[in-house]
Amino acid sequence: AAKSDAYYNNYSNHMTEFGLNLRTDHKRPLCSKPKDISLASFKTYYYDRKAYKKKKKVNLYQIKVDGHTITFGKNNLQNAYLSFEYAHSNYTWFHAKQFHGSHVVIDTDKPDEAMIRLCANLAAYYSKGRFSSSVPVDYCLVKELKKVKGAKPGFVTFKNYKTIYIDPYEDKELNIVSI
Repeated sequence: AAKSDAYYNNYSNHMTEFGLNLRTDHKRPLCSKPKDISLASFKTYYYDRKAYKKKKKVNLYQIKVDGHTITFGKNNLQNAYLSFEYAHSNYTWFHAKQFHGSHVVIDTDKPDEAMIRLCANLAAYYSKGRFSSSVPVDYCLVKELKKVKGAKPGFVTFKNYKTIYIDPYEDKELNIVSI
């Protein structure tokens, strides 16, 4: 018990330096006195505290065309969620080459030419290359994507890709829904 009390007191003092109080900064009271806590309950408290941090809901945008669902994000957090949590490994992923922009995912591994052009147009239109002509758009399967360690969310590397060149335009007939 003495070892756990020392560990708790040391950690409590360390957290106080950062303006945190282990007894009051939690939704449930920890204990009345530092002597009442064991090392096991302290560890439980510490790891449960991480679970209370809420994740922000990520909004994605979706279009349904010819029985396929096309989903895309408009910022780095949406792109990271789309590419690594939402999309299945056999979905096809699109992104404008050499421009910051949207990740676009279609729910098939072998889209036809019309679907490739539509997805590439969305990726090019919702990128910094929106007003350029002949924007290169890379596409590959989601399983070919890798996160870059230490980089911002949404930053990826990929292999086994193809490139299509597209002139971006706004397709007003598409019914884009926020999900």
